Amino acid sequence: MRQFTFAKKTDREDYRVGTIVKSCLVGEEGAATAREICLKLKDSVSKHETYSFNHGDLLKSLLATQPAAVLDGLCCGEANEIKLGTRIIEDLGRFDKNLLDAVPEGDLLGWCDEEPDGRYVIAAAGISISLDPEWTRPRRWTNIALTLLEKAPDRVALLRQFVRQFRPRSWSGSRAAIVASYAKLLDELEGHSDLALTEFVAQEKVRLTKEIEVERRAETLQDRATDERFE
Repeated sequence: MRQFTFAKKTDREDYRVGTIVKSCLVGEEGAATAREICLKLKDSVSKHETYSFNHGDLLKSLLATQPAAVLDGLCCGEANEIKLGTRIIEDLGRFDKNLLDAVPEGDLLGWCDEEPDGRYVIAAAGISISLDPEWTRPRRWTNIALTLLEKAPDRVALLRQFVRQFRPRSWSGSRAAIVASYAKLLDELEGHSDLALTEFVAQEKVRLTKEIEVERRAETLQDRATDERFE
C-alpha cells in the first residue's frame, strides 16, 4: 500500500483497493500508512493527476479502519492544504454518500475536540445533515449534525457549512422543492439560546426564500418552453 499511486482509476480498481485496506491497514503501522496515502492523494489532486471522486471506496475503507489517521492526513498542514483536504471530503459527498458518515461518532467528536476551532467546521463538510424523508414526512436533522452544532465553538460557521448541503449538485424533479425541504430544517433552530445563531437563521430563511422563488420561476419558464416545443 505504501507503493500505491493515484491515477484516474476505475470504480472496479477503487473497490479492490478499498477491500485490501480493510484487511491490511490495522494497528499503529496501518495508521502511519493510511496517513501517508492521504497525503499522496492530496498531492495528486492538487496536481490534477486524479480526482477525489475516483477514490471513494478507498477513502471510506481507510476511514472505517483508521479514522483519526485519515482525518489527520487529509486535514493537516498549512491553510491551503487543510482547504484542499476539506474540498476532497466535500466533493465526495456531492457525488456519493457523505464521506465522514463512515467514521464512528465518538471517533469523529474526539478528533474535533483536539482542535475545535477548525475541526468542527471540517466535520460539518462531510456528514449527512438530514436523512431522506418519506413522502409524507418533513426532513429532520441527523443526531450527529445536531451534536456538532451544539459542541462547535462557532455555531454560525458550522451552520453556514451545513447550508451548503441544501443545494444539490445533481437531482431529479424540482431543485426548488429540494432546497425548500432543506430550508425547513432551519425552523427547528429558531429560539436557540445562541443569539448569533438565531440571527443567522433568520437571515438565511429570508435569503433562501428569495432563492427558492427565483428557482421556481425559472423552472416554470423551462417547463412552459418544453410544453410549447411538443405542441
